[in-house]
Parts: sequence; structure tokens; C-alpha cells
Amino acid sequence: MTALLHPVRSSALTQLGYDEPSRTLYVVFKNGAAWCYRDVPPDTYIALRDARSIGSWFMRNVRNAFAAERIGDQDALMAMIEASVALKAALAHAEREARRRFEELQHSMAGLIRRGDRSFVAF
Repeated sequence: MTALLHPVRSSALTQLGYDEPSRTLYVVFKNGAAWCYRDVPPDTYIALRDARSIGSWFMRNVRNAFAAERIGDQDALMAMIEASVALKAALAHAEREARRRFEELQHSMAGLIRRGDRSFVAF
């Protein structure tokens, strides 16, 4: 799953998003700055999302606890997320295609072996 930004009720933050496979938390602040925090466990994201005071919980438990990178503004963050989605889709397609071609090759080699054709080099 790729992070989707969700609006939050907070005096400090406007949106949160989380990408579980990469364990990346995305945060958009009221001033428009967008940041990502790396290696954030899923339970930390859930606790943040469900906190009574999201801004206070973020300041106490996330802000200085995880490696962070400023991405820019919300538009830059959305562009990065969209590029990530496109890249993951392209990688998944390439993996499926490689798997299909590998299975075709295995099938062809099995046929050659059954016929006793030794014109290929075995490693």
C-alpha cells in the first residue's frame, strides 16, 4: 500500500499518511511544509493517528525519534507519492513479466530435455 494523505484535526498538522512496506510516515504541517519520517513502526503511526492531541503526540513521540527529511510542500509530497505509486506498479509489472518469461523458458527447456536435445549448454 502506498501512503495516502488523510486530513487530521490538529493545531499543528493538516495531513498524515503512512506507507507500511517502507515504514514511512508523511506529515503536512499547517505552514504547508511536508516531511517524511523513516522507519516508523505501524503501531506508532496508529497511535499518532488515534491520539487525542495529534500535534502534542507527534512532538513527544515522533519529531525527534525518527530520521526525517523535508520534502517541500504538499504539492511536492503528492508528486512524490504519485511517482512512487507509478514506480511500484511498473516494478510489479516487470516482475510478473520476468516470471512469465522464466516459466516459458523452463517449459521450453523441459521439452528439449524430454526429446533428448542436448544442443543447449547446462551450467
